[in-house]
Amino acid sequence: MRHRRALALVFWLAAGLGQSAAGWEAMPVRGLAGLDLRFGSGSQHFFPSGRTLHTPHPSNLFAAGTRWGYWREDGGRYCAQSPPDPLWRCYAVDRQGRIVRFFGEDGGVVTGEIVGGIR
Repeated sequence: MRHRRALALVFWLAAGLGQSAAGWEAMPVRGLAGLDLRFGSGSQHFFPSGRTLHTPHPSNLFAAGTRWGYWREDGGRYCAQSPPDPLWRCYAVDRQGRIVRFFGEDGGVVTGEIVGGIR
């Protein structure tokens, strides 16, 4: 677990240095405002007010339904809180074209595609 966190931290620091050789760029967290992203589990809208709305994919029979949550920037990272979980979880964010990646503190990576609100 410790190695995964260290690896995530190294990547997060490298992402902050600008564009990588693979074409990924660190994404300013404020750039999420107004976007709609599609993930494997459904889609999420990032309201400029700091709210999020997650809508499960229709084929996900075990989804809990539409969920409201909160998002904010903290130290250049995207942080989210989704009730009933009271904890804020933070992620480094990078982007390549329409693809956005979120790197969790636990070393996990979530990838989404921008499907609306493109600027």
